[in-house]
Amino acid sequence: MYENDPDKPIKELLDQIRSSSMQNVSGTQISNVAMALPSFSALLVRLSDEASKTADKNITIQRNMMMITGVILAISIGQLCSLIFHWW
Repeated sequence: MYENDPDKPIKELLDQIRSSSMQNVSGTQISNVAMALPSFSALLVRLSDEASKTADKNITIQRNMMMITGVILAISIGQLCSLIFHWW
């Protein structure tokens, strides 16, 4: 009946949810939530995949920042030790 592919663009999934939830019955539109559930589940899968990819990118950025911080800390400690031993 409805093609529920999570790889569709989000805008298209939202339009599909909107159109499937409203049905024309004798000239009036009635809400039929059950018809929108497959499209809604495809949308949730798509959003979950995008959130997972974003989280993975954030973890990579955090690791890189921690490594840079460690390098800067090591350089600072080295310079401090050099300064202290130079005074003695």
